[in-house]
Amino acid sequence: MASTTMSALQSLRDETIFTQFYEEVVEKAKQMNIDDAVLPRQGSIPRKLDDGTAAHNFLSCADMYRKDFYEALDLLLAVIKSRFDQPEPSSLSNGKRLVGTNNPVAFYAYMSKSEQNPSNHHMVIFDVIKTNFGRGYNGHSGTFTAPTAGIYVFTWTIYTGDHGRCEFGIYVNDDIMSSTFGETDDDVADYDSDSGTIVVALNAHDDVYIRSLMACTTFIESIRWYTRTTFAGWKLD
Repeated sequence: MASTTMSALQSLRDETIFTQFYEEVVEKAKQMNIDDAVLPRQGSIPRKLDDGTAAHNFLSCADMYRKDFYEALDLLLAVIKSRFDQPEPSSLSNGKRLVGTNNPVAFYAYMSKSEQNPSNHHMVIFDVIKTNFGRGYNGHSGTFTAPTAGIYVFTWTIYTGDHGRCEFGIYVNDDIMSSTFGETDDDVADYDSDSGTIVVALNAHDDVYIRSLMACTTFIESIRWYTRTTFAGWKLD
């Protein structure tokens, strides 16, 4: 089943398919009296994150959405592959085996790099996995899927940049459970960190993830050990 799905997704990575898809969406938007898509205004990169490389400027909306189209397909392929390709951790990083529980469920992950001005409903991907007992967390999708039913604790910290606002919610399936909000509108070179913790009952296969609740006007920062944007969770015995 997985190989069949991956083959079908791979077949969609085709310029003809994208063009047909894009033209159908544009035509449908016109029928619904939706304004034509426009390229977003290019903002300046904060000096702290500017590595000297030139930002990519899209020539058209089609070019911009073509990139999103292929990235979405690649993400789906990576998520499916990881479901069947993640080893079961059997010991702690120092070589000692866990004591006191037969089936531990716990994860800890963080973002490997900062991310510019996330859009609304943007999934936050914590791609560096340091702990993943029970294989519940997926570093490609940013989603924790409960392997078994029980009581779980989740905690997260999001660092945000200066001169802007960001708001993020933690969801169980489609239901928002809590949120954090950061604001540094009137201060230059001022950074913010916001943390949250929830305790929640999950059924097996429930999904937990973090995504933005607004179009953020500043960036998520995660570049050093003292400014890491993190996500962690564990099941209570």
